[in-house]
Amino acid sequence: MVVDKALAVVGGTGVTDEFWEPDKEVSQWHEVMVEITGPLVLDWQALFDRQFHANARRFAWRPKQNFGLDHLPKAPVTGEG
Repeated sequence: MVVDKALAVVGGTGVTDEFWEPDKEVSQWHEVMVEITGPLVLDWQALFDRQFHANARRFAWRPKQNFGLDHLPKAPVTGEG
């Protein structure tokens, strides 16, 4: 994550149920995040920009086929629940 071209935070937080073991005193999992400041942040910004523009025409969230639906069905005006 790059903030205002002045700060970069790199790493992982491991915030998922897979790593949550409240009954254990010590966890097998270890995550590290690093805060970066100074001139190196511009390198991270350039990397993000390059990756973003390289994928600007790709739409991974759009399926290659429509699976039989031209559009989503209308939601009912009222419903149960």
